[in-house]
Amino acid sequence: MVAHFFNPWHEMALACNKTNFTPPSAAYKLQYDIGFLPALWAHDNDVVLVSDVCVAKRGYEETVKMINNVMGMNNKPNENIMFVSENQLPYLNIEKIAPWGWDKASVAYLSRWGVRKEILPSAAALDAIRNLSHRKHVAKLLNILKNEYTTGISIECYEMSEIEEMMRLYTNVVIKAPWSCSGRGIRFIKGNMTSHQFGWIKNLLKAQGSVIVEPYYKKVLDFGLEFNCTDKGVMYNGLSLFETDNWAYTGNVLATEAIKREILSRLVSVEVLDDITRRISEYLTTIYKGNYCGNFGVDMMIVSEEDGSLKIHPCVEINLRNTMGHVALQLTPTDATISGILKIEYNHNYKLKINFYETNFDNGACCASTDFTSTV
Repeated sequence: MVAHFFNPWHEMALACNKTNFTPPSAAYKLQYDIGFLPALWAHDNDVVLVSDVCVAKRGYEETVKMINNVMGMNNKPNENIMFVSENQLPYLNIEKIAPWGWDKASVAYLSRWGVRKEILPSAAALDAIRNLSHRKHVAKLLNILKNEYTTGISIECYEMSEIEEMMRLYTNVVIKAPWSCSGRGIRFIKGNMTSHQFGWIKNLLKAQGSVIVEPYYKKVLDFGLEFNCTDKGVMYNGLSLFETDNWAYTGNVLATEAIKREILSRLVSVEVLDDITRRISEYLTTIYKGNYCGNFGVDMMIVSEEDGSLKIHPCVEINLRNTMGHVALQLTPTDATISGILKIEYNHNYKLKINFYETNFDNGACCASTDFTSTV
């Protein structure tokens, strides 16, 4: 039996690196409202740890119903998956824990509720995961993937003088905290640094030891590659096309792999992308095998260069955890004529919202001819 657990505050806990980390109320609310998410990929006889069993069960059932209504399918909620609360954990024959992501706070939380020590990561394993989650690994992967079709520079800076030198070289830069959640811990600096930005960077250098500095790139499209790492190595799961607003995640494209490849092929060579995928799998197998087991994603961009040419930025982020891209893969339409957008929206409660469209590539474009909107 596998126990799944959606802990959306994972990356904030990594940055804090303490067992007694207290997530912000918004993160608690997100987990309460859509804690059923792992049921979308859980197997028979697995359990999903949630804050409220009734809320989770209702959300899961409504999600399955929504997908059926929109895509004309006839799936039923898997009745062999059980939603459980914390006080049930000591009485279950759990063989494995599968959270959204591993960190010290999550291990301490599960331990307090009676989960056996032998199925939780050791302190050494947690240190390895945190180290591998550091944004410095982006620079290492960029060097591996560098060729005439790619671009991307990422530098770890330990002193303010190093950051100022990067600003002189590139004028417009992006500053990133070594550990932070999606959309947070990132600042765009155009021209001169403000006093507020200076203070933010100074505090980061003190708290986390360094910052990551990158040139600002003119983004054309966000996308990513989703992977899974097992004892056998890194395996490719699928493409993730997604939307962001000021670096924050806003939604994922739901479409067949063929449709997503078609969209990308209109901008870059998918053969080059296939080579990037292969090299990521090979390189990260040597890094992750024995140190990490589970899903992860590599965020990328298609960017416009100064001469107008398009290149692939093959590693904007490495998310060593489950991602919304993996969630989107579980909702991939079987019908190639249907595509859409998966979003998480908030209006008193967090809800999944899915806008499905008929896919139409006439006249050289992917356009939405019909909008089927559904929310759970």
